[in-house]
This record gives sequence, C-alpha cells and structure tokens, in this order.
Amino acid sequence: MQAFGPSSAASRPAEEVCPQGEIRPAPGDRLLVHMCCGPCACICLKTLLAEGWDIVGYFMNPNIQPLAEYLRRREAAEQCAAYFGIPILFDDASWDLGQWLRAVRDRDMPPERCRYCVTSRMEASFAKAAELGCTHVFSSLLYSRYQPHEAIREAGLRLASEPGAPKFLYRDFRDLWQAGIDLSIEMGLYRQPYCGCVYSEADRYAKKLARLVRQNTGVPCVPDVPLPEPGVPAPHPAKKAPEPRTGQPKAAKNAAGEPGIRQAGARKTGSARPAGERTGTAGPAEALQPAAVKSEDGTEGTVS
Repeated sequence: MQAFGPSSAASRPAEEVCPQGEIRPAPGDRLLVHMCCGPCACICLKTLLAEGWDIVGYFMNPNIQPLAEYLRRREAAEQCAAYFGIPILFDDASWDLGQWLRAVRDRDMPPERCRYCVTSRMEASFAKAAELGCTHVFSSLLYSRYQPHEAIREAGLRLASEPGAPKFLYRDFRDLWQAGIDLSIEMGLYRQPYCGCVYSEADRYAKKLARLVRQNTGVPCVPDVPLPEPGVPAPHPAKKAPEPRTGQPKAAKNAAGEPGIRQAGARKTGSARPAGERTGTAGPAEALQPAAVKSEDGTEGTVS
C-alpha cells in the first residue's frame, strides 16, 4: 500500500528523511504514530508528547490473530490513547486472516515473514499519514526488542524518500524497554504473551507442546471409545450399581453392655420384641398377627 510515486534516484537528505535524537517539532508539524499495541506504544507516546509533538494514533495490525486477540489488543490501544488524550484511528477493515495468510504463503518463515509483516504496516502508515496531511511518521514497533528493528528502519527510510512523502521520525526506544513494561503495568494494559500472528503463537508454545509429546510417547491421547454417529446424542455414563447387602446383622450391645448381634425387629436395648408385637421391620407373618391389649377391666384382648 503506497500513496507515493516510484522511488527517485535523487533521495532526500538523510537528516531530512530520518531525524536523529530528540527532535523538537516545528509549528504545524503533526506526527502519525503507528501503534502496534498498547504496551509498546505507551512509553513512546509519553516521551514524544513530552517533546511537544501533536500526535494522532493509528492502529493497523492485520497480523494480530486470531480475531479475539486482535479485538483485545485493539481495546488496549484505545485505552492507551485515551490515557494520553490523543485521537486514534482504527483500520479494522484491513483485518482479513485468509488474505494475510495468502500474502505470507511463500515466506512463512522468519525473517522473510517478519520483514513482510513490519514493512506492510509501515507502508500503510505512510499512506495514512499522507492522507491526513501528517508531516512525520513513527511506529511503536521501534520500541520492541523482539521486532526486526533494522527492517523497520529500512522501510521507513525508503518510504520517506518518496517525493511528497511524510518524514520518518526514527527513534530507537529499546533502551526504555523496562520503563515501558512498568508503565504498561501501572496503566493496567493487557500484555500479550506472543508477537501477533498464528505462527508466532505456535512458536511461543512450541516447547510446551514438545514436552507433552515426549511425556505421552506411546500413550494414546484419547481413550479408545467409539464416537457417536452424527445426530445421535452421546450416552450418559453408566451409573454404578449399588453393592449387594451381605445379609450379616449389625453388631449391637445387649442389656449388660456386651457386644452382641441385633436381630431383625429387636429393640435398641438388645431385647427382642415379643412375638406378635408390631414393628416397622416385621416380616409378612408377623404383620398379620393381631396385637395384644388390655381392656378397661384388665383382661387381654386384640385389635386388628
């Protein structure tokens, strides 16, 4: 993506293309800061604002994958811009996983893949800066110790040498690595665990996967259980059958306090109920026997 004409043999002077050191902006200068993420951008924004730059943020990062990760880092960049009170533009339409993977198909290994990744974003940033009328371009990619620093610098120098292109504000922020980490933590920004693309995510966790492979060598990862047919719900796990009763009566103490055997239908004191007395555990024959009672005159009778 380029908004400028073809490269001319007569390049602009290096000091005009790539100012070094602490540059104080001139009246009317405006700086487009390409923000690769909140944690990388925060210390850059703090420093550049302290120098007096008029800044507009630009979030254009189709390399951040998957989409959920892109949205999370987008939110962190928005939080960072709000913290420093600068406007920010989001090029969400540039996110296309299939298109990005096709673009790196023949260069999917570093350093070629990484060079394409940073160069394409620098090209988009210079094009957006020209569209907005910004005089300078900077990228927070220049803060990270894990980015191809020279590839970013070369892309900025080349793009700034085009006729009518904005200037490239080159600053090496790698010396402020720890200060940026501390500031991002203080601001509560989401700190991502890998660079961005699916390749870098795989690289980030490759060692863990290798350990698991070594641990599970010769051991199947999934139990040998047939999968249900499509549309057929998976069966519930079988319930464990209750253990059968052994038929042994529980041990109990008799009236003398000695251990004994409690018979079915016996009282807790250890004495057996008289035959024919109603109990909750009486057998069929006992349940049919009438209970003996005394009438008002003292004689015994039965109730049915």
